[in-house]
Amino acid sequence: MEITVRLRRRGCQDVATITRYAYDRVREGQPMLGVIEISTDAPIGQVIEDMLVLLECSQEGELQGQVHYLPW
Repeated sequence: MEITVRLRRRGCQDVATITRYAYDRVREGQPMLGVIEISTDAPIGQVIEDMLVLLECSQEGELQGQVHYLPW
């Protein structure tokens, strides 16, 4: 959450910027809750299904420090 708040304050909302900052935080050893990047042309049903699978199959905290791209 903290990364998205800081990016919004800087006027950054695009995927490339958010993903870059997420990878920078991980590389620097800073905490990062995780990012799920979704293709804008992906079918919404597939995105929802993939998100459900990702979240239901993950344990608490398991997605921290990771970037996932949907749909798979």
